[in-house]
Amino acid sequence: MLLLVSVLFTNKLNAQITLEHTFEEYVDVVPFGNYYYSVTDYYEAESATITIYDFDYNLYKQITIPCYQGYEHISSVYPISPKIIFSEFYTNFEEGGSIASTILYDTDGNILRIIDSGAYIDRFLNNKFLLNYYKDGTTYTEVYSVDGYDLNEKIMATSFGHAYPNPARNTISLPYNLNKGEQAEMLIYDVNGKMIEKKTIDSTFDKILLNVESYTPGIYFYSVNGVSHKFVVR
Repeated sequence: MLLLVSVLFTNKLNAQITLEHTFEEYVDVVPFGNYYYSVTDYYEAESATITIYDFDYNLYKQITIPCYQGYEHISSVYPISPKIIFSEFYTNFEEGGSIASTILYDTDGNILRIIDSGAYIDRFLNNKFLLNYYKDGTTYTEVYSVDGYDLNEKIMATSFGHAYPNPARNTISLPYNLNKGEQAEMLIYDVNGKMIEKKTIDSTFDKILLNVESYTPGIYFYSVNGVSHKFVVR
């Protein structure tokens, strides 16, 4: 028995952990799906920017939520999934009170639900979440399902090739794939989700040559029609 305990203890000591990636910002994990997200400082702000990355650290999407009409500040922002965002707005009174509303958005900025009260997200149950709020002397709990969302869904950035040479010093080739006659925008982001450049592209070519001589060395992402790839400038 002593030998068995000793072997188990030795195996635990030999366990390894590996640092995969460090974000130079605070990030959290979206409860549904394989995503990280970060939110700019929003408390008492007039807008908030949400940056969502997939688990391969590719930039999935960036969304800006402006202050809702009639309200002055945003008091909370919380991505529920890569498709739904919870946000609370409020207006201060001179007497020190406030009025609040809670809005559920999709990530295209469309309003899904308005609640004329402050609210908060409670538990997550599989593909469901609970939203609690207090109104007219009564406490309510609403149960929502995230319809049409596969818990194992993952945005796979495989519809076009990877950047080359990668890492790059001067010029890098960024491939893309568009249908005949199609036009799109190629967006270049730094690792913090800040957009650096925007290029208009069409189906005449399948790549652009990007001059990165002025770029600060580090990790960047380029995105076309929601598909993103990473490249490195050294």
